[in-house]
Amino acid sequence: MTDLSTPKTASLDKILRGKVPTFIVQRSARGNKRTPEVLAGLIDDHGKDLGVGTSIKMWGKTQKTLSEYLGPLDEVPLRLADPVLYRHPKSAWPGMDTIDEAKTPPKFAFYEDLPVGVDRNWISRVIQAQYSVGATVALSANGWVSTTNAAAALDAAMAVARESRDIVGDKPMFVNLTLDKEWLLDRQLRNLLLRELVESNEKQWYLRFWWPEMTNSYGQLTDDAILRGYMRLASTARIEGKRLFLPNSGLTGWLMGAYGASGFSTGASATDQAFARQRRIGRRKGQKAPPATPRIFDRFLLHTMEHSVFERIRVLPEHRAFPTRFLDEIDAGSHKPELAGLHYVKSVGDLQAKMAAKDRLVVAHRPINRASKWVKGLANVDKPTGASNPGHLEVWRELQ
Repeated sequence: MTDLSTPKTASLDKILRGKVPTFIVQRSARGNKRTPEVLAGLIDDHGKDLGVGTSIKMWGKTQKTLSEYLGPLDEVPLRLADPVLYRHPKSAWPGMDTIDEAKTPPKFAFYEDLPVGVDRNWISRVIQAQYSVGATVALSANGWVSTTNAAAALDAAMAVARESRDIVGDKPMFVNLTLDKEWLLDRQLRNLLLRELVESNEKQWYLRFWWPEMTNSYGQLTDDAILRGYMRLASTARIEGKRLFLPNSGLTGWLMGAYGASGFSTGASATDQAFARQRRIGRRKGQKAPPATPRIFDRFLLHTMEHSVFERIRVLPEHRAFPTRFLDEIDAGSHKPELAGLHYVKSVGDLQAKMAAKDRLVVAHRPINRASKWVKGLANVDKPTGASNPGHLEVWRELQ
């Protein structure tokens, strides 16, 4: 990408003021060499109707790798280098027991320590490391916010956020918190978070929530109580003039745009699409993992399904096609996981661009209702089943 005198996409200022729906592409391990093609395609197709961003996790990556990714993306206004401090070796995040640190050792010195209180020098190192690799917006130096002594934990997190702001100064910054789903489910915890959102001077919030284990790795969130907790958070942010961004939330992040969220991030891998509890899979020594099931995202049904099922239903009457250049490549050749991941990300970005309309609730629920009606109208023999069934649609319809 090259720097142009007239930006082709919505400016960073418009993103930060919530004037456009924002889509943040998470740089995944899968198909990462072609991620810039997705970003360029979103900019070319949607211009100033869509705020385009990208994020790359700093954990396990060298400064060279991070700079080589973010540096050339000068047309992408929102660029994030995420220190993912919730997975710091000294973090209290319960999910740490699922991480094999030896496979992806940290490359930055700030991972060597995790201060208990506010340590200005350490926070400054975290912030400066982000800028050094090409970030245009800093993430506050926050990690996991525990539910144990929740009020004190949130106070301590906000003290770090305030110190981060002091270091960042007038430049843009997201309050970057990682929280358990209980902060959405439990009324007392949710009220603590909402009060902080309302009373803080900070305008931009980057909140990642740890979901329950997903039955279907590439499925959608269907827990009604969690979804309604998200809705309360998003609507409060909208009313209070705050911008809420939901990293690694997949189509749930898109749906929450209907209620007031400004943007979200997702990526090609299941963990980029859902920050959720992971099941430990035990295998005997030398036992190989089973071959991956070829999957593809169907934008018409707002669901990722087996590619063979997609091939069958896409020719049924009234099924609507939403092609991308990556799906065209699959159709012209054969299914490849890298192409399927790129197709998913581009498709979801195209979907988010529609949120530019004023009545976002109608914009979101129109395709949900259309897809639900179409599936219900199919003969039983034609309906997608198992993991290919978009069972989330009925849950989401009830949120209206």
